Amino acid sequence: SNACDFVGIARPVCIQFNLPQILLDPTIPDKDARALQYDIRGSSIFSLLPIPGGRSSCATVWYNWQMQRVAIENREPDPTL
Repeated sequence: SNACDFVGIARPVCIQFNLPQILLDPTIPDKDARALQYDIRGSSIFSLLPIPGGRSSCATVWYNWQMQRVAIENREPDPTL
């Protein structure tokens, strides 16, 4: 049906702005049309704490930080932060 589901694409786009173009480009093979791989440093520590959803809260802050770098500070996103 040529359908594509973009649910959940917002977070990867925070650090890879051209991801929608990559995913929709018919000249890029499916095996190469992927989001960048990155790890949110320090988030695993939150899984040790008795705070429900602590790790996901840390991830939300990290993505917000990336958006702030771009929108307010006029800097490139940095997946190594």
